[in-house]
Amino acid sequence: MLKTILVLIFVLCGVYLAPVNFKEMGDENLISDVDVIEDSIKEDLSESPTRVKRFNAKKHPYLRWPNKTVPYWINMTFYTSEHVQQIEKAMREIENVTCLKFVGRTYQHDYVTFTGNTKRCVSQVGRNGGQQYIRLMPTTVETNCFRLGSIMHELVHTLGFYHTHIGTNRDDHIKILWENIDPSRQNDFKVFLKSDEVDDFGLGYDFDSILQYHSKAFSANGKPTIVVKDPNIKPNRMGQRKSLSRGDVLRIRKFYDCDDEPNI
Repeated sequence: MLKTILVLIFVLCGVYLAPVNFKEMGDENLISDVDVIEDSIKEDLSESPTRVKRFNAKKHPYLRWPNKTVPYWINMTFYTSEHVQQIEKAMREIENVTCLKFVGRTYQHDYVTFTGNTKRCVSQVGRNGGQQYIRLMPTTVETNCFRLGSIMHELVHTLGFYHTHIGTNRDDHIKILWENIDPSRQNDFKVFLKSDEVDDFGLGYDFDSILQYHSKAFSANGKPTIVVKDPNIKPNRMGQRKSLSRGDVLRIRKFYDCDDEPNI
C-alpha cells in the first residue's frame, strides 16, 4: 500500500511540478535555414522538420541566456581556423550592437556547440539547457552556411528568435503562395505559434530582418512563394543575409533588457 502511495505521489509530482525537459522538445525546437544553400546541393536537403516552430522572440524567459552571455565550443573535427574566424566574426557583429557576449565555454552547463556533421545550416531556438547545437555545413568561407549573414541568422535563432514570415501578423503584410512551395517544405511556412506565445516588441513586421525568407524560398517551380502586399515595398528587401536589420537589433536588445544606447 505504501509503495502504491509513493508511486502515485511521484506521478503527480511529475505531472504538476517537473520543469520543462528541453531535450525532449526535439525537432519542434529546430530551425532549418536550408533556403540559403545553393541549388546545386538542395537535392540533398530533403528532410522535413516535424512541426517546426519559428517566429520572433518567444515569451518565455527561460529561453534567454543568463547574464546576457552565450558560452560556446567549436568542434575542430569539422572546421579550419578560417571557419572559426568567420564564426567569431559573426559573434562580434552581434556583440557590437547589443549587450550580449559570446564566450568560450569553460565549465558552464548550458552552452552551444558548433559542429559540421550536416549538410544544412540549422540551430535551436533560445537556451535549451545543457549542450545544444548550431550545425553549419563546412563550406568555403563566404559561401552557403559560412556566409557571415548565414551564421548570424543561426546565432539569432539561438538567442531566442523565430523566422519572421511565420509570425501571427504575417497575413497583414505578406501572402504565402502555397501552390508554388515544394510540398516537402510547406511546414516551413505554417504559423504554429499563438499570438500570446511571441512578441515583436511593438516593432511591427520587419521585411529587412536577417530572419526573413526571400521571395522564392523553397519554390517548386521558380515562382515566388512569398509576395509583399504593400506595392511600395520591393520584394528584394526580403531574404538578405548581410547584416542584422535595425529591427533585429532592437528586438534582441529589448528581449535581453539592454540598458546602454544601441550602436546603430
